[in-house]
Amino acid sequence: MVVGLVGRGCVVAQRKPPALPPLTYLLMLLHVLAATSNAQGGGAVQAPRFVGSQSSTESVVNEGHTKILQCQALGYPQPEYHWLKDGDPLGEFSGEHFFKISSVSRSDAGDYRCLVRNSAGSIFSAKITVKVAYMSGLNTSEEQELRVQSGSATLLTLPPLESYPAPSVTWQADDSTLLYGIKYATTDPDNQLVILAVQPSDAKTYRARITNTQLGVEEISGAVHVVVEGGQIGSQDEVPPLIIVPPNNQTIIRGTSIAQLQCIANASPLHQLETLWFKDNIPIEQSGVVFSFNGLWNRTLSLLQGELHYAGTYRCQVRLRTSIDEPIIAEAVVTVHDRPQIKTPLPLETLADLGKTLTIPCNIVGSPAPHIQWYRDGHNVANLEGARYRKLLNGSLAIGAVHLNDTGMFQCLASNEAGETSTYTWLKVKTSAPQMIRPPENATVLDGQDATIPCRAGGAPHPNVTWLFNDVEELVETGHYQILESGDLLIAGVRTTDEGKYSCQRANDAGKVEGHAWLSILVKTQISQPPVDTRTILGHVATLQCKVSHAGTVQVQEIWF
Repeated sequence: MVVGLVGRGCVVAQRKPPALPPLTYLLMLLHVLAATSNAQGGGAVQAPRFVGSQSSTESVVNEGHTKILQCQALGYPQPEYHWLKDGDPLGEFSGEHFFKISSVSRSDAGDYRCLVRNSAGSIFSAKITVKVAYMSGLNTSEEQELRVQSGSATLLTLPPLESYPAPSVTWQADDSTLLYGIKYATTDPDNQLVILAVQPSDAKTYRARITNTQLGVEEISGAVHVVVEGGQIGSQDEVPPLIIVPPNNQTIIRGTSIAQLQCIANASPLHQLETLWFKDNIPIEQSGVVFSFNGLWNRTLSLLQGELHYAGTYRCQVRLRTSIDEPIIAEAVVTVHDRPQIKTPLPLETLADLGKTLTIPCNIVGSPAPHIQWYRDGHNVANLEGARYRKLLNGSLAIGAVHLNDTGMFQCLASNEAGETSTYTWLKVKTSAPQMIRPPENATVLDGQDATIPCRAGGAPHPNVTWLFNDVEELVETGHYQILESGDLLIAGVRTTDEGKYSCQRANDAGKVEGHAWLSILVKTQISQPPVDTRTILGHVATLQCKVSHAGTVQVQEIWF
């Protein structure tokens, strides 16, 4: 067998090719093990990242019980964990990836997140909403008397009660009558008992059995005595329809919620009452939504598998089949929200050029349009000093003139009424010390000509350039000296005073590099002072001058004729 390195620190075995001798395999094995050791022990940083789904979750726990929240992340060095509740810190960073809440009370309810960090930076998890199950005693157990006219409808209401989750309610009559059928309905979510087309036989005492199914706790409400005024309503006596409980506006979350629209109407005779439903003026059966009726009388319309096209105006229409009167109607608006969804996750790492502008996208969609917030190492960039961070209209983050201290974990959090999601990347700023591509070179030029001394270098960020003359004078751009974009120095119309040493320095935040060159000036050989007519006395010495200017390295021969 031969061991091969795949990825970071992962060793796999492959079938040994028979052609190679055992010594070759031993050398290969030692090489791979050494590489693995270097990868594991060399300190290569890996940014933190969460394990598993990062969707918001909800957890219900009973009062007095213990709740353990978990959050696990990978990275190198090993990440540390810090917990937050409603944005406030809980304790300090530690290596424990769980948080324990002992003897839970109602004050422990809230939104929890874990913040994880290592040397690459920090990111926070999706929120875990903790809700505490409880049910307080009924505020009153007093008996009530409810008077109602024969033929009309009445609603029996629960006494005030605090409970989470919402309790299950069953109404009971003192004579054990089963409160089910065309005469009875229960409202959602208030759990009122509706008695339709009241008759003298409905004059009874009613109670509600209230159960918190999470806790297994039960309460019995005080008695409600229904007193019916008026005589029996006969089957031929007609009471016109009246909607007692109209449908309410609903907001559902795509793919998860079921919307229930109620339209409870009273009339007599009840068996002649017809309830029809429409969506955007189209019969519900032809609307393209998946639905069901909770009962035989079409009072409760349930919208199943909520999709975006379920949004619209729903209308219930009630009438007596034996009547020629116009039906009565009630309407409700259903709104469908879609949780934010990541269309394009951010890469694990994003490289940025020092000093340049960088844009990090946040390609997340949802309905309504998500609110985008950006964080660097767990801190909202809107609260950071300086104005180099700017959120664009499309949700992207623009960073102007990237600095070295911008290195870290950048996280885009998108939220709307349906939920939230986030995506993150490790921003690494590229830096490299300058390296000479073309160093300065010695040059010799004629007096009066132009001279160019090269000094070209690469690096990240692009290195600046400084020129010195004879190690003292820093050259600034004038008509005589020009520093080109490449870093080269152009000297226009050189003079003898330009002869000397030229030093070029290229520097950036990662380091600097220098180069030197000498510039020599060749002066043209010419007669600077020619002979002139001269008068002298006969017999005296006559002197004729012929001065020649020339470069010091040039030998001049003077010939008189």
